[in-house]
Amino acid sequence: MTITQPTATLSLTDIARLGQVRRPVVTMWRKREKDGHPFPPPSGDGRFPAGDVIDWLEQTRRGNNPHVRRDAAVTI
Repeated sequence: MTITQPTATLSLTDIARLGQVRRPVVTMWRKREKDGHPFPPPSGDGRFPAGDVIDWLEQTRRGNNPHVRRDAAVTI
C-alpha cells in the first residue's frame, strides 16, 4: 500500500505572506500575466498548489522575498 501526501496548497493570504507583499497585490498578479507566465490556477477548493506558486514567484521574480522556496519549506 502506497500512502501519498496531499499536495500543499496556499490561500491568497498565504501567497501574500510568502511573497512579502500585501494581499491586494496577489489579486493583481492573478489578473496580469508576467513575461508569458500566467498566475497558477486555483484547485477546486479555491486554493493554489504551493509548488506551482513557488515556481511562478521564482520565474517572474515577483514579490519582495528572494528566498521564497526556502521560506516555503519552513512554513508549509
